[in-house]
Amino acid sequence: MLRLLMLIAISDTPTNERGPRHTKPILAAIHKATSAASPVSFIFGRHADAVGLYVRFSDEHASLIKGQFHAKYPDCHIEQLSDDALDCPDGSETASMELHLRPDLFPIVRYQQFEDATQVEMDDPVGGLLQTLSPDNMSVRAMIELIVTPASRLRAYHAQRTVERLTTRSLF
Repeated sequence: MLRLLMLIAISDTPTNERGPRHTKPILAAIHKATSAASPVSFIFGRHADAVGLYVRFSDEHASLIKGQFHAKYPDCHIEQLSDDALDCPDGSETASMELHLRPDLFPIVRYQQFEDATQVEMDDPVGGLLQTLSPDNMSVRAMIELIVTPASRLRAYHAQRTVERLTTRSLF
C-alpha cells in the first residue's frame, strides 16, 4: 500500500495560555499510532518567513493528528502544505546532523520541570527553540526534526526492567 505523506503547519492564537502539559496526551496518542513503517515527524522550522511547528505524517494518521491538536488547542489553525514546502531552494548548500541520546531511557527534561512554582505557571520551552531558528537578517535556514517511532519490543522490555530495578532497589 502506497502511503502519501502530509505536511501541516500548526499555529495558535497569541492569547493561548495552554502550555506543554496539554501536549502530553497529543504526543501519547500519536506515539501509540505510529510504527516503524509509519513514523511521525515534528519539525521546528521556517516557511514563508514564519517560524513554527510542522508535522509530517502518512495520510492514514491525518484525522488522528489533526483531531488531537484541535481537541487540546481548540483555537489552533492547521494548514496543509506541500510535502516539499520546507525543502531548501535548489542550489543551496545544506548540512545535516543526527543526534542519538545515550542512555535513552529518561527524557532530558520532563514538562513538570518547566513549572515556575513561584508564579504558578508553565514556561514554554518551544519559544527558545523557535528564536534560534529565526536569526535576524541571516540567510541561514535552520530546521530541527524529531522523528517519532516506537521502540522495538526488546528495547521496551529492557527499559521496563531497568525502571523496575531502579524503583525497587536502594541505590546507596
